[in-house]
This record gives sequence, C-alpha cells and structure tokens, in this order.
Amino acid sequence: MSSILLDYACENPVHDYHKENYKFVQDMSRISKSQQEYPRVYWIRRAQLAHFTRLRSLKLFIQRSSVDDKLIQDLTEFSVSSWVSIRRSAQKVLDAVCNIYDGSRNLVSPTLFESLKPGAESDRTKGAIYVLASKTFLKFCMADPQSCSTFYLSLLRCQHSEKSSIQSLVSNLLSQLILRQQELSTLRNTIELDSTNEMIRSLSSELARHSIDPEISKTLESRRQARVANRNTLSHQLVDDLLEIAKASSTHWKYSLHANRLLSSIVRRDEPISVTVAIHFVNELMNSELPSKRNHSISAITKILHFVKLRTFIKSDEDLLTGESRNPLRMTIDFPSPQDREQFEKFLSGLQRPLNDHPEYLADKFCSGWLICGSEKVHKPPDESVGTTWESPSGPALIALGETMRQKVFWEKMAAHLSQEHTRNYLSSENVMVFKSIFQIFGDEPWPSLLPTLEELLVDPEDRHKQRAAAEIISGVIRGAKHWPLKQQRVVWSWFGNSLKKIYDSITPATLSAWVMCVDYILWGRDPRRNQPLVDFILNLETDSNTSAFLTSKAHHFIGALLRSLAWPFMQPILPKYTELYWKSINHDYREVRTCVSLNLRGLNEAETQPSFRDLSSYLEACRAGTDEPLLVDHTLLNEVLPNLFKDLEKFRKLRLPAQHGDQEYDKCSMTILAWLWSCLSDVQAAAAYPFIPQIIPDLFYMHEMIDNQELSKLSYATLMNLATLAWPCMFVDRFLATLLDLSQAKSWKVRLDVLTVLRVFFFHQIYNLSRPQVEEVMESLCKLLEDSNMEVREAAATTLSGIVHCSERESILHLKEKFTKILQENPVPKQRFLENGVERPGYQATLIKIHSAVLGSSALVNAFPYDVPPWVPQILIHNLCAHLSSPPMISTTARSTLTVYKKTHQDTWFEGQKMFTEEELTILNDCLVGSSYYA
Repeated sequence: MSSILLDYACENPVHDYHKENYKFVQDMSRISKSQQEYPRVYWIRRAQLAHFTRLRSLKLFIQRSSVDDKLIQDLTEFSVSSWVSIRRSAQKVLDAVCNIYDGSRNLVSPTLFESLKPGAESDRTKGAIYVLASKTFLKFCMADPQSCSTFYLSLLRCQHSEKSSIQSLVSNLLSQLILRQQELSTLRNTIELDSTNEMIRSLSSELARHSIDPEISKTLESRRQARVANRNTLSHQLVDDLLEIAKASSTHWKYSLHANRLLSSIVRRDEPISVTVAIHFVNELMNSELPSKRNHSISAITKILHFVKLRTFIKSDEDLLTGESRNPLRMTIDFPSPQDREQFEKFLSGLQRPLNDHPEYLADKFCSGWLICGSEKVHKPPDESVGTTWESPSGPALIALGETMRQKVFWEKMAAHLSQEHTRNYLSSENVMVFKSIFQIFGDEPWPSLLPTLEELLVDPEDRHKQRAAAEIISGVIRGAKHWPLKQQRVVWSWFGNSLKKIYDSITPATLSAWVMCVDYILWGRDPRRNQPLVDFILNLETDSNTSAFLTSKAHHFIGALLRSLAWPFMQPILPKYTELYWKSINHDYREVRTCVSLNLRGLNEAETQPSFRDLSSYLEACRAGTDEPLLVDHTLLNEVLPNLFKDLEKFRKLRLPAQHGDQEYDKCSMTILAWLWSCLSDVQAAAAYPFIPQIIPDLFYMHEMIDNQELSKLSYATLMNLATLAWPCMFVDRFLATLLDLSQAKSWKVRLDVLTVLRVFFFHQIYNLSRPQVEEVMESLCKLLEDSNMEVREAAATTLSGIVHCSERESILHLKEKFTKILQENPVPKQRFLENGVERPGYQATLIKIHSAVLGSSALVNAFPYDVPPWVPQILIHNLCAHLSSPPMISTTARSTLTVYKKTHQDTWFEGQKMFTEEELTILNDCLVGSSYYA
C-alpha cells in the first residue's frame, strides 16, 4: 500500500538534502549580500534544487480515485488493528497519505470516531487515539467545526474503557487539545472593514471587464452566512453536550473536569453569556469538592464577567475582537515636565486633592514621564450615586449569578474552600481576580451577605489559611470597587478603615506575607486617593518601636508595600520624611528591620531618579550639551546625607571591636548599605545608584577587611566585583578608575591587594572606554605596586600588569621593557647580607625588593604572550630572568617559575619560536631550563 499510494518522484529527505547542499555552496561562494555573479557549481546546485522542488510539488493534493479510497480505508483498518507492529506501520503510512491526498481525512475520520464508541475493542480504541493525536488529524479536527464537536464528544465518552493506558492517552490528548482550543467566535467571518471594502471597490473599477459576476458574489455571500450559521449551531450544540457530560452523575470526575475546561475555553465574547453555563460554573465553585474543578470554575467566571465588561464598553465589533474597550470615565491629559516648574507644581498640587474634594481626575497608572513626558490616561472620579449599567443581552445571566452571589451560603462555602488550601502561604492572583470581577460587575449587592463570613475569617488570627482567605477577599473587593459610586465605596471603606487597626494588630509572622501582598494588590496601579484610609493608616504607623523585631519590621513591610505601589509623582511629598527616617535607621538593632530599610531605601532612591524631559527634542539637546549623562540625577536627598554617612562609618570603624564582643555599629551600618546597594545593582534601574557609588567604593574595601565577620566581608567583595562589571557611563568610568588608583596607594596592604583584583576586572570590562593616558596611568600605578613591601601585593600587581600589557600598544610594552632592564642594570644583587658585626647591611631589603619588582615586571611581559614570541622576549628571558636564577630566594623563585611556564606554553610551537633566538641565547636558555649535572 505504501508503494502504491506514496509512489512519487521525490521524497522530502531527498529534497531537504539538495536544499542544504545548495545553501552550503551559496554560503561558500557569497562575498556580499548584493552579489550577482557566482561560480558554475552554484548554478548547477540551484538548477538541481529547482528540479527536485518541481518533483516534490507533483505530490501535493493528489486527487483520489475509487481504488485509492479503498486502499486508504483498508489502511485505516490496519491503523486500528489488534497487532501492534501492524498498527504502528500503518499509522505512519496513513499520516503520509493524508498529507498528500486531498479529502482523505474526511474519508477516514468516521472509522476513527467509530472506534472510540463504547463496545469497541480496546486495541481499536488505542489505535484510533494514536492516529487522532498526530499533528495531521489534530489540526484538521480543531479547524473543522463538525469534526471538532465529534472529536471532543468521542473522547469525553471514552470512560467506558478499563485500560489505564487508554485513559492516560485520552487524558493527555484532551489536555493538549484544551490548551490549543480558542473560543469559537465567528467575529472574523462577519466583520466588514471599511478600508477593505474601499480597496475592493477601487479594484473593481480598475478591472471592470474582469469583475466578478454579481450572482457569484451573492452566492458566495449566502454560503458564507450559511457557514457562519452552521458554525454557531454546532457551537451551541457542543456547549449543550458538554454541559450534559459535566453535570451527569455517571461521568467520572476526570472527564467532568475536562468538560469544564473545554466549556471555559470556548466561552464566546461575540454572544451574550449563556445562563446555563454561568449557573453551572457557579454551582461547581460552590459545591465541588475537587480543588481543580473549583480552580477552573474560578477562571471561567472571571472570563465570563470580563466579557460582560468588554461588551459593555466597546464601540464596534472590531474592538470586541481585539479586546480594546474604553471606560466612559477615562480621559487624556498632558503630563507636565518637572523642568516646567510652575506647571509641575500645579500638577502635583492637583494630585493632592482628596477624593471628597472632587478632584478633576484620578491618575492610576503613569505610563510616561520617566524619560519623556507625554499624554496620560486618567479617570474622572466616580459619581456620587450612579454606577455602571451593564449590557442588557447578558442581563439574564447576570441576574442568575447575582441571585446566587447574594446568598450567604455562597460566601460561606467559598470561605471554607479557600481556607482549606494548605499548600501555599501566598495570595492567589486567580482568587483575587474573581472577587474583583464579581464586585466590579455586581457592585455592593453581595457585600451584606459577604460581611459576616469575612468577619468570621478575621476572628481567628492564628489560622494563617483563614487570614490568607480574608486577605484575598478584601483585595478583590477593594480592587473591584474602583468605579463604584462614592456612596457605595464609603460603606466598604467605613468597615475596612475601622478594621485596619484590628487586622494590623492581629498579624503574626505566619500571616505577615499574606497581608503585605494584600496591601500590594490594593495599592498597585491605583491613585492613592482611591485608597486614602489605607494610605493614611500606613503613613501613621509607628516605626521606632523597640519592643520586638517583628513589630518594628511589620510596620516597615507595610511602608515598603506603599513605596513600591505609589507612582513617582505621588512619592514627592513623602520623600523627605522617609529618606531621613531610613538613613537614621541603617544601624537599627534588629536585622529584620535593617533588611526592610535597605529595600525601602532603594525605592526612595529610584523615585528621585526621574529625568522627565519635556519632549524628545529636549532630551536630544541635553545629550548634545556636554559630557554629563542626561539620564542621571545628581541633586537628590540621598546625596545630601552621604557626607554624614561617611563620617559616621569612619567613626564606627575606629570604635569597632572584634566580632566576639557582639554586634558592632559599624557592622550593622555596613550590612544595611551593602544590602541596599546589592538590591539596587540587581534591578533594572541600577543606574539610579551610579552617582554616589564612586564615593562608597573606599568604604567597601574597608568592609572587606573585616575578616572576623565573614558575611560582611563576602558581601562587600561580591558587591565590588558586581560594580566592576557594570556598564558605566563614560563620566563615571573616570571617577571609578581614579578612586581605584587612589586606593592602590592605601596604607593597608590588604586594601591594596583587593584593589588589584577589582582593577583587573574593571579594566577588561571598560577597555574600550579608557583613553591611552588612562591606560598609561594604570600601568604606572602597577609599576609602583611592583615595589610594594608586601610580596602578595607585588605578585598580584605582576599578574594584573600581564593582562593589561597583552591589550596595550607596542610602544608601551617597549617602554616597560627598557624600564625593567634599566632597574636590573642599576641595582646589582648585594653579595653579602650581613656586615662583619652580624648586622644586616643597610638597604639590603630595599635593593632586593627593587630587583624583585623588575623581575616580576619582566615576568609579566613574558607571560602576557603565552603562545607567541615577540622580538623583545629573548632579551628579557636571557638578561633579566636567566641571569637571576642564582639570586636570593624570592627573586630566583620568580625567575625559575616564569621560565618553567614559558617552556610549557611554547613547547607545541617551539619549532618556530626558537628561530627568534640566537645560537648563544638558545644554549643559555636550554642550560637554564634543563639544568646542569655534576656527572655530565
């Protein structure tokens, strides 16, 4: 059968082979993209590809004959055979046949669906599932409305099979289908675009002689309408069948779950909400004992209510298709730049008008203004007593849902289900969204029936699951009350405002994260005037309580949630207060509080870093004005407190006692600063910390010296390395480099050693931003460190110099070579260390260090080219290194190790490398590398 049905001129692997061959020759021959001339082999390969492409096209959509139909039907029977080997072979051939013969899927589908019915053999069922799960049939069944309905219903009625393998196949296939299934909307088939109609009319006028017969157009239009009507009919029938399966008591819970998921995925936005579907999901949410069914019911109800909102606010079917709606309260304003001081102050004062004072607008989200100010979408304040009227076609469904949600038993069951979830300690966004959607659509109608249940949840502060459920409900209710009439909002806020103190006092460490998330949900993306009681409560929290770490950190967690949620224009009035508060708290006694302080400091700093140019031309003008970075803001409240901070750090460092004496003020301040700095550098707005980082770098090195506090030492070192790898603006590259070079001359040898590691990383990351004088300055500083009194510093300086030399110009290398050679010539090794009286010869150690620095420098030059032999290397090896193999230990050790490394790295290319040496130099080098023997 395969030979007869699949007998065509070119197979896909053959075509792919010639295609890759042609591509390879093209890449080998191409020099530029606009090239027109190619060698002869290129044109031969191209002709071959065209030939095999033509052969492959001959097998596309072949018309079937009666014999072909019989063979395909027999092949389908083999695909559901009882024999596994026959099934597998036939399924592969059938998949290939369906891709070639037009209409073959419609031919074999009835047989496959028949094999899924109750009473069919298990082997036939398994074979049919494997065929239907292939990409060929999966796409076909999901695209064709009739096959789609039959496909879903056939799979959902497979619970009769007792084999676990079949149940697993069906479950996996249904899950895959549900993920791919889209809503069965016919909007795309019914929307007429004015622009498209205009183009058709224009084209018809140009092609008057070849225009389509009006009768044909009418026929096509009638068939389109019939197709849309048929699709709608099949969609409605599928919904009814799925509801029947989902509600049936005989349906297994897994199949009922799949039916619910399918129902949720095919809910349509272009039709009013079905009453039966809405009631079904509400009943599942109330009465189902399966968490998975309740979760999918939550998603379905959220989707249904969202479509009601969408259908209410749209202006056309196009908006319904794209999901673009416009709330009647929305308006657009011009956002003034802080550069226009008078207008900006007026704008800020307008943002401070409370909701009771009837402000002109409420700004929930600022989408512009960080870089360039523009227009902002804001909302008018809600009316005092008139709310939103939702679309009437979905009225019956909303009435049915409202009747259920106004019942106290509904909220009791919801609360019971939510408080039973013991697998998480955070708020579920799905749960919050469903409560938001419910109260957004139904207003305050469910509130009286919900309130007793909510208060019952809050009564038990020790049960973290009940507290989490209460936080989810409160978050959803207040988010959904955004556009309620003010009269209704006051009812909810009156209760919540009176309960805030009680809720806050009852928070335990186990429930803190849930309530902080609740505050985040309420405040995020909302004008603070909508939530004024909550904002005022947080602003008035006591932050200096020393009764316990938890009570103090709890207040700072709530303040942090407020700072994270507020848009930067609303932050301006509170910046001075909290900047002063948190800089005074960096040495707080409690670690938990210091963690909150560091995170909140980052939020305050980012709120001040808002360039906010008037327009694009102003930004471009600032970029051209000078070398300063226009996106950085130097004049901030933070920069004003930095001098005092550095003074305090220096004072605390001098007073610091070893770690065994307990927590020190210096350690507390340092850990807070490091945590704040690390959080800044780990964020997308790391540039907000750029202006003050060069001033903090010296203190970071001093922090790294505190080896008796390993946490402080490691975090400071990690922060330094992170700073060295940042993409710095050019103006800060100079400051950073100058700071490192100044620290390289510090009194502490440990600081000098640490600076070299950071300098090495910084240099390689900023090499293209460094000028030649700066590179020479770095080399000069390293040459000074080669003469350091500490050997570790000298060796680290040599390692750093080696890497920098490798990236330097030839003139700089020759200058260093002459410098080190001159030092060795002017400073011979002293013959005797001690005088006759046993006293060490004056200047002996200084001379050895001088010689050692030159040997280290020479080693750095040699090691900079591990696989090459520049012309100046032989002279350094022979005269600077080999000549000191018998010198005192530290000098001879460096020379010998350098020669050993040189031998290892150059042995593979020594045949070419030795040509750079003279006969005499090779002899000396070999003697030094091999060594001499007494018995030679």
